[in-house]
Amino acid sequence: MRLYLDHDLLALDFPYDPAQVAEVKAIAGAAWDKVDKLWKAPVASINEVRAFAMKHEFQITDEVLRFTAPKRASRKGVYVKGDWTYIQFPYDKVVLKAVKQIPGITWDNKEMAWRAPLTSSSEAIAWANSFDVLVSPEVHGVSASIGKKLDELKEASRSTDADIEVPLLQGTLLPYQRAGVEYASKARRSFIADEMGLGKTIQAIATLEYSSKDSEVYPAVVVCPPSLVLNWKSEWNRWLPHRRVAVVTNRREIPEPRTYDVLVVGYSNISHWEKQLLAHNSYIFDESHYAKSPTAQRTKSAIKMAKSAPKHGIVLCLTGTPVTNRPAEYASQLDIIGKLKEFGGLWGFYRRYCSAFQDRFGQWNINGHSHLDELNDRLRGTCYIRRTKSQVLSELPPVIHSQLVVEGTEAGLKEYRKAEQDIIKYITDRAKEIAIERGESPYSAAVVARIKAESN
Repeated sequence: MRLYLDHDLLALDFPYDPAQVAEVKAIAGAAWDKVDKLWKAPVASINEVRAFAMKHEFQITDEVLRFTAPKRASRKGVYVKGDWTYIQFPYDKVVLKAVKQIPGITWDNKEMAWRAPLTSSSEAIAWANSFDVLVSPEVHGVSASIGKKLDELKEASRSTDADIEVPLLQGTLLPYQRAGVEYASKARRSFIADEMGLGKTIQAIATLEYSSKDSEVYPAVVVCPPSLVLNWKSEWNRWLPHRRVAVVTNRREIPEPRTYDVLVVGYSNISHWEKQLLAHNSYIFDESHYAKSPTAQRTKSAIKMAKSAPKHGIVLCLTGTPVTNRPAEYASQLDIIGKLKEFGGLWGFYRRYCSAFQDRFGQWNINGHSHLDELNDRLRGTCYIRRTKSQVLSELPPVIHSQLVVEGTEAGLKEYRKAEQDIIKYITDRAKEIAIERGESPYSAAVVARIKAESN
């Protein structure tokens, strides 16, 4: 028999006994959890629960033994503290069920109150009005301010044009790309999640250059799949040749910060060079779903790097993956751009948008999905711009050709050169054969035309 703290509830685990069950039922707020097969009670009833457990000689965890019974709240109702909206109210089963529907809501043991992100202030006010709970004046102010910002960014996230000009850019942005640059420069930390082939790379490059007019965004670090390191350098040299671009291709050496404006490094190397990659002004994470696992070392390094950037810098995640049926993959990417708190933190996000639940063995399942339309709106209102090809089809040229630059290994290049010489020798020998057949010079127009035809 055991008493322990299960997140924001007290859990009582004991074999069925009619007398003990009757005692538990008398405790305020106690209820049977059908999923976990346990009796659970609110922490407000800690004294009664602890007395019951001691009476029946339960094993009580140190956490519960040390737990201080909540004092009468110094604040009641809905109020703002720091970066959160807090909610305090006397225990009531119906009221509690309703408050858990607020996006990103979690229990804060230290504050002894429910905590929601500031982006959920309007929902907290609506909840308070439903149950006649006092709302402090600053909550209304925060709600109005954030609501306006969310609406503006949400509208901008669907824009297909913007009146901006990027200085020194060697090329012309398409209208929807200008809109992407404007959105990302305003949001400062965001996703550029356009469908593949719509130019996320050039939008990221242009965002940094456009933002450099009024803030220090260089030196910057670009993190990408290892096979794209040289391609990123090529793209930067093409669009902004005046910027110094360096690359990291191994774990033996890394350029000094003062020698470059942009440093390009593969995901496979960021953990090794983590210290050297900290404290840059801006970061771009290409194919950011490479950092979707919160336990992966490269994800942890990416989060540390992004958090080391100053507030005036730019942090971008580039991904062509939309909000899918597994939104849990977005949690760590939101953490990289510093926006996870606006969704209630990690577990606030998991519970609201991933249908997180704990099975009978105590394991959490976060592979589900819920409130996807709300998630899409929240993302667009805070840090997410996405356009599809069908939305901007009229702006696209008939065909776009892109070169992909890759670095070959020494052994691979040796084989390549050998094959190249073999092909040249074959064509030369074939030209001689055709010349002999036709009785003409190998350099005659007829022989050259025949070789060209066969070369296809």
